[in-house]
Amino acid sequence: MNFSTFVILCLIILIVCIDVRYLIKNGIGDCTGNCAGCGGSCKWAKDIKKARKAIQKEKKLGRS
Repeated sequence: MNFSTFVILCLIILIVCIDVRYLIKNGIGDCTGNCAGCGGSCKWAKDIKKARKAIQKEKKLGRS
């Protein structure tokens, strides 16, 4: 094994370790990306609902 192969192998191992650490810290979501079939339980749906409420509030106040 030459030096460049060793460096590439170390980089791949480092990336895998970072990915595993991220998954352990943040968990694995069950979002499939199909918002039409979503029950609204994911964080994205809650953020969208919050943004829509804020927009409606702005329109009522006439700040559009």
